[in-house]
Amino acid sequence: MTDRKDFFKQFIFGESIVSNEPLSVKEGEKLLARGRELARKGAVSSQDDIVTVFSRLSKAWSDPGYERRRQAADVLARVSDYGPEFIKAVLEEFAKILAPEYLLHKIEGAFGSGNIQGKLVAQRESSIRLIVQPAGQVLHVASGNVFIACIESLVDGIITRNINFLKMSSDDREFPVLFAESIREFDKEKVICPALSVVWWPGGSEAVENLFKTGMDRIIFWGGQEALKSWQKDLGESTLLIRHGHKISFGVVSRSGLASSDIGHLTDSIALDIAIWEQKACNCPQMIFVEESVPAGDMQRFLDSLAGSLKKLNDAFPPGRRSSDEYVEVLKYRELAMAKHFVTGQPVSVIGPETLDWTIISEEKSGEGFEPSPLNRTILIKRYSSLHALADLFREHSSYLQTVGYRLSETELSEYAVTLSSVGVTRLCPFGIMAIPTAGTPHDGGYILRDLVRFSVVEH
Repeated sequence: MTDRKDFFKQFIFGESIVSNEPLSVKEGEKLLARGRELARKGAVSSQDDIVTVFSRLSKAWSDPGYERRRQAADVLARVSDYGPEFIKAVLEEFAKILAPEYLLHKIEGAFGSGNIQGKLVAQRESSIRLIVQPAGQVLHVASGNVFIACIESLVDGIITRNINFLKMSSDDREFPVLFAESIREFDKEKVICPALSVVWWPGGSEAVENLFKTGMDRIIFWGGQEALKSWQKDLGESTLLIRHGHKISFGVVSRSGLASSDIGHLTDSIALDIAIWEQKACNCPQMIFVEESVPAGDMQRFLDSLAGSLKKLNDAFPPGRRSSDEYVEVLKYRELAMAKHFVTGQPVSVIGPETLDWTIISEEKSGEGFEPSPLNRTILIKRYSSLHALADLFREHSSYLQTVGYRLSETELSEYAVTLSSVGVTRLCPFGIMAIPTAGTPHDGGYILRDLVRFSVVEH
């Protein structure tokens, strides 16, 4: 008999279902058949109706006393590795990604109009007009590292008027259902919920996965490279896989950028980028490159200030749970850095408390670049001799690059942006907002909303 702790909820087209087994092939077949019928009928409501529901949701989630927000804090403290202070801060911001102004910025950024779906929309300086229709059935495959990512992906699928399925991560089979139930609470007119399902099966269950691989119009994948390999195989003829796999982000500080900075504000911003999501989000920096020509005294002030900023942030937002393996990885990086110093004689400094709450590993020698951090607030500080030398370090890793946080002079920004984008960087932003993309901007080099629709053109 199944132990009580194995019971979990799924959300099937608006109905909460208590389960003690993962989604079966038979259940999956029924789900997809119903989804196909809904897509055929064009059963999803208008964009305006959808945004109205999210407006109600946003107001509710902005209230600290909202019952489901309190439940979410308890659930996430239990199932995630993040600390309660961090979870509280994320939930305080959560309502913003549901707000109408945020959603409409997204739509306008992707399509050039705040309301383009299902209507003829003229293109600027062109005789053509476009019609945008939902792709159809969309599966969102959640990862376990950043619990908000799958929710925002689901919201994207909803506002593009698709039939949406979310496959929960095995690490979190509670928060996505709680969010779906919250939608139902404010979806009085049944605008969204009849076309929404949140389900679970363990990764690697080929029979169930193959149903979705061949039955979906779009699959939005969030996760690591090994899981991605499985999802890339045996896709249906009309199934498009949109991949959001493992990415690396880093920071760059030029000599003139540092010289013109309020160093305390700069390092506070960098510390926030390092600590948020414990670096497990793709847009958090793992390395910071400082121009080699920065004088030794300025470099030391930068390192001292960064250490102070990380300590201050650590006091406000203590680290969440870490496994013994994670502690070992951080300790190993510290020990290897010191060993490198003793063997090569190269200047290397290791800064951080014995608790391993945060770590700065700084190397003076330039030219050694692509070295992922062990995460958990471990930042690798490296030097670079020139912009083109920095670009060369990353050229062969272009498929893994994502965000660059920067502190540059205004005269440098354009050249850095063009050069770094040429080797694969898809986003540059000031430090402090690396993990907080602006609504309506591309993600991983493309507009997610465009991946979730079909375009038709009308010419005359």
